[in-house]
Formats: sequence, C-alpha cells, structure tokens
Amino acid sequence: MEKLGSLKSVGQQLANSRIFSGTYALVIVEGSGKRLIRPMCYQCSPEAMPENMICSMQYPETYNARGNNLEGF
Repeated sequence: MEKLGSLKSVGQQLANSRIFSGTYALVIVEGSGKRLIRPMCYQCSPEAMPENMICSMQYPETYNARGNNLEGF
C-alpha cells in the first residue's frame, strides 16, 4: 500500500526521476509552434532497425546508451 500512496504525490521524488531502458516516458517536444507531450521509448538501436522494433526487448540488437560511451562519437 505504501507504493500506491506515492502515486498520489504531486512533488518530484528521486525514485521517480529515472527512466529505464525499454520503458516509455513522457517527453515534451515542439511541433507546429506548440509544446506537445509524447510518450517515447528509451532505447538505442542501430540506424537500420525499423521503428516498430525499437522498444522491443526481444531483439538483442538494441542496447543502452551510456554517457561515457557517447563521448567517442
């Protein structure tokens, strides 16, 4: 019951500030001069992978991005 109680909180909690790979998170984007909230999947994938397969954890070709690995690109 304690975990259910945290769903009703209005403030930001440290435990809720992380996004895990293979999950969806709400992202604010700008389109047509408006700010829109869109659900987006957090998962990196090879460039040629079809969009409908990107957030599927069943494909081993997807991987997690780590900040220290991105510096070389």
